[in-house]
Amino acid sequence: MTLDEIAIRRALTHLGILDGYRDVSSYEAFVETADADGIRERYGRELPTEQELFKALAEADQASDPPKRRFSFLEFMDLFKEPEQLTLVEASMTFPAIKLWYDRAVGAQFIDLDDPRTEAGLQKLVDESLISAERKVSVMAGKGPA
Repeated sequence: MTLDEIAIRRALTHLGILDGYRDVSSYEAFVETADADGIRERYGRELPTEQELFKALAEADQASDPPKRRFSFLEFMDLFKEPEQLTLVEASMTFPAIKLWYDRAVGAQFIDLDDPRTEAGLQKLVDESLISAERKVSVMAGKGPA
């Protein structure tokens, strides 16, 4: 299997070493052009091997996948740390507005991070000091606990 020009450009861009190489129609053409341009001296590194380009291309493909925006209730709850989950359950027994939001989330077919009700519910959790504003941003980005 060989890399085509588009794949080579994407891989080199992902590696941060593509800055206007004229000929990347093949790996061999890239090596020839890079040698002529002194890439080793400029970047202080060897040229990536073809295998490294394949790996970089796979990483670039993964990085370009759009983040997930819809979650089942269980997936959505997994965006919270376990202590946060317990706090949410406890708060749902104390705060009627949080109970309503929590119950609606449980009953939903999916939780959509782009739905204004999701953001409003998370903001209520922040307002009641149940999660931090930073955690709200993280959850709204679809990122679980670090």
